[in-house]
Amino acid sequence: MLALRKVIAMLLAILAQQAAEQKDFKPLGEISGTDTAIEQRMVTMATTKEEFAQLWRRHKEIFGAPPNLSGTTVVEEQIPTVDFSKNVVVAYFAGQTNGIGSYRVVEVDTKGKTLAVTIAPVPIQTEVSITAKSFGMWVFPKPKRTVELILREWDRQGRASDRTIAKFDPPKTAKSG
Repeated sequence: MLALRKVIAMLLAILAQQAAEQKDFKPLGEISGTDTAIEQRMVTMATTKEEFAQLWRRHKEIFGAPPNLSGTTVVEEQIPTVDFSKNVVVAYFAGQTNGIGSYRVVEVDTKGKTLAVTIAPVPIQTEVSITAKSFGMWVFPKPKRTVELILREWDRQGRASDRTIAKFDPPKTAKSG
């Protein structure tokens, strides 16, 4: 019985430590809008510089240009700098949307088994209904628990509903970039 109590106490201490480590799990940076070349719905988490560079090239494909004198393209020169030894990038590409200008993080819940990140659409402020390819990308601290990405949407009566659109396991190794 004493051994069981020690095991339970140890597990509770580990859980408390994990919760404390991730209490500051919030977006450190954001890029969002309607100017993406990704036409299909896609949710991803980039954990390395290489993964992010590949995602960025796909995202900006339509705006690509031939290499310049240094041998790089404009798209490659535009890749935001992210320290992947400490951070990850979570990205949501909505595909064709109607009247949505971007996505933003509206809530981060670190209390449960997962790190729950809720995103919501931001309407385009115009009188005319515009079809666009909306997206959002967020830099977060490298997670130590599963990240659950939740999309909040509203029906015609203004009632909100949340649905999980992706779950990402924490990166297995500390890759830098």
